[in-house]
Amino acid sequence: KKNYSKTLNLPNTDFGMKANLPEKEPKLVEQWEKDKIYFESQKGKDKEFFLHDGPPYANGDIHVGHVLNKTLKDIVVKYKNLRGYKALFIPGWDTHGLPIELAVLKDKKLDRSVDRISLRNGFKAHAQKFIERQKADFKRMGILADWDNPYLTMDPSFEAKQLSVFADLVDKGFVFNALKPVYWCTTTETALAEAEVVYQDHESNSIYLKFQSSDNLKEKIGTNKDIHFAVWTTTPWTLPGNLGIALHPDLEYVAFETDKDVLIFASDLLNTLKDKLGIEGKVIKIIKGSDLENHKYKHPIFDREGLVVLGNHVSADAGSGCVHTAPGHGADDFIVGQQYNLGVVSPVDDRGHMTKEAEQFEGMFYKKANKEIINTLEESGHLMLSETILHSYPFSERGKTPIIFRATKQWFVGMDINGLRGEVIDEIKKVKFTPEKNSNRLYKMMEQRPDWCISRQRVWGVPIPVFYCKCCSEHILDSKLIREIAEEVKKHGTDIFVSENVKHFLKDRYECCGKKDFRKGEDIFDVWFDSGTSYASMPDQNFPIDLYLEGSDQHRGWFHTSIITSVGSRGKAPYKEVLTHGFVLDGKGMKMSKSLGNVVSPQDVFKKYGADILRLWTTSVDYSGDVRLSDDILKQNVDNYRKIRNTFRFMLGNISDLEQEVTYDEMLQIDKIALQQLGKLEKIIVDKFDKYEFYQGLSAILNFLSTEMSAFYFDIVKDRLYTDGKNSLARRSAQTAIKHICISLTKICSPFLSFTMEDIWSKLSNKSIFLEEWHPKENETKNNWDDIMSVRSIVNSEIEQLIEDKTLSQSSEASISLQLTGKLKEALSIFSNEELKEIFKVANLEISESSENIAKASIFNGEKCDRCWRLFKQTKEGICQRCQQVIDELA
Repeated sequence: KKNYSKTLNLPNTDFGMKANLPEKEPKLVEQWEKDKIYFESQKGKDKEFFLHDGPPYANGDIHVGHVLNKTLKDIVVKYKNLRGYKALFIPGWDTHGLPIELAVLKDKKLDRSVDRISLRNGFKAHAQKFIERQKADFKRMGILADWDNPYLTMDPSFEAKQLSVFADLVDKGFVFNALKPVYWCTTTETALAEAEVVYQDHESNSIYLKFQSSDNLKEKIGTNKDIHFAVWTTTPWTLPGNLGIALHPDLEYVAFETDKDVLIFASDLLNTLKDKLGIEGKVIKIIKGSDLENHKYKHPIFDREGLVVLGNHVSADAGSGCVHTAPGHGADDFIVGQQYNLGVVSPVDDRGHMTKEAEQFEGMFYKKANKEIINTLEESGHLMLSETILHSYPFSERGKTPIIFRATKQWFVGMDINGLRGEVIDEIKKVKFTPEKNSNRLYKMMEQRPDWCISRQRVWGVPIPVFYCKCCSEHILDSKLIREIAEEVKKHGTDIFVSENVKHFLKDRYECCGKKDFRKGEDIFDVWFDSGTSYASMPDQNFPIDLYLEGSDQHRGWFHTSIITSVGSRGKAPYKEVLTHGFVLDGKGMKMSKSLGNVVSPQDVFKKYGADILRLWTTSVDYSGDVRLSDDILKQNVDNYRKIRNTFRFMLGNISDLEQEVTYDEMLQIDKIALQQLGKLEKIIVDKFDKYEFYQGLSAILNFLSTEMSAFYFDIVKDRLYTDGKNSLARRSAQTAIKHICISLTKICSPFLSFTMEDIWSKLSNKSIFLEEWHPKENETKNNWDDIMSVRSIVNSEIEQLIEDKTLSQSSEASISLQLTGKLKEALSIFSNEELKEIFKVANLEISESSENIAKASIFNGEKCDRCWRLFKQTKEGICQRCQQVIDELA
């Protein structure tokens, strides 16, 4: 047998197309930086799209949550760029705050008594170190951005903009100072905002105690016995701050007479409390809560009286319906205390220790005071029941300890001042949310949120530019002065507020108590105020910003604080659209934890598989909820990646010698239909990617590559590609179709498989894929893909039966007689018999019209061509006429 391998058009696989992602990717990153691809991609484009980067915290290396977030952002930006937008992405970092402060203090074994400027310099250096480390990893991931000019919340320019926003809020009257209960962390000794609080199960003391009535209530109840209000609380340590007992005005209360005294509690809880407290007796009177208003009682420990008040926050769902009210230790308590002028007693210091107002409990940590107060109540006969309960309780996210509610003087943004809450809610309604349901989530949060406590009692942050009179502690909060300070901060940073004296800023222009003697405030801004004003540091022409894209937890964080400050200062939401993703869990749906050993390290994945595998995983998951990642899941993505890459290798190999494309009109029908299918895919991609449904777009791409191309179209055109004349119309027709498919798919896949597609594009062009645009063209044909696949299915079914019976070994040995209905026969009429034999991969084909669609298969008795291996009625010396013609042309 003669060897005809040299006369075949075998695909060129010498493209350096081995994956080697861990080696290739860093080189491409260097090339992109050298060629300034991010900036070059924006040239010559008029319409802009701006994605604002929610700043990651500059403390620690990146984790897979960062990978999910940053890759999604990069896909959006690259896709928009591909579609002709000038897509802007300025990366940022959140650099102030407690975690950095605590990390440096622990590492350097320092405390806050050290000079503030020295401390702040140490904190700044720590943040900068992790900015550089995170930046290097983000670049390694293939993220294209303005890396040389990120925004940092510790940059003077950013801090100055933040102060300007604050001045606007002050101008509009939204900022106030007040003594109010706030979340307080005794570990970190600072007030907290809601976004810094997490809830988890906690074991608390639960007690029922008696408060004795001290006025003429006996006459109203109709008894000579002492009357006590039965009160329930899970925070006995707050009893030194008790100033009232709250009842619901519309609830009915019973006066329950025992052999010792009369207890008052909600009638709905009668049977529950009889069992729980082990009391016996009878109801001697039923009375409305409103009828008990303003009666007085004796404090069970201290020599003072309290007042019975009414509040709609009281319920009979648990406890006793009589609520211990300490205005210094709870929001509801504070509100009702204000209504009744109860005053505020909060005998707990910054570290959680009782102050002298707590008398005999002074100096005790509040948890120890809990026990001592319970003992005191038991000794005096006021304790009815003490037990422990497990319930959901707020914890400091950073301090990792239960928080306390403590009244302190703080700075607030008032949600109900000048209609701010209503304006924010109105703006939420105008924003597009993906998923759409998240609009209601933010809306509900904003409806219920309290005033925003923006002050913190720490060192590392932007100082609140306020001054206090040394005589009366009255404050100076002047927007004009704030803007003056902002100008100095712009030049020197906020350290200037710490280092310069009061006179430097006030210049003797202010007076209080007949003096000009003031001190600087030492509070800093809540870091959520820092990041919540980040839109102010972005280019003005991009406001409001096109898209905010972050994790779903940012509904109570960045999305939340950004819209409050933006509506408060500018009158509108800072974003047009908000897109959220879930959290990354392990393969079993568990939270990743070093202690559990289920953490997937991005850096390890870069080294083992390459960043494109993580990018492919990001694209493959439905990120609208929590997503999973494990080594097994990574291996699945490696398999998918390999299939994608091999398909591109096939395409590149078979178009490498294409010198002259054919026009669309010259193409064979099946090649036109392949382009028609490409057009359908392109429509799907535009639809899904425009809606940021990348995983659905990827699913369509994988189906197109594996089912429509590899398993069908590429399979049937191999014969043409390998055996037809090199420059024949039929071969060039297939090559032209494949080239267009390859070009389009390389562009489509470039936003997520950035490194691989850049590598592939280098075989097609001498410039970066990210300097290209993608505008799909629709190719019309007279045929329908579904009709062909329907007939092919009928044919294959018959062939498979003969192969199973061992009558045939493969389809190329089959002779097919097709009986088709008029519709399907008409659909195939545009093909020549040779094209149809190629489509169905058979040796012979006959078609007739019938009322049914039937295929009959038999073995074709012919001769096998030694070159193309197809069967023919006759060959000349073992070579078919087509192959002989090709050989002659090569001679």
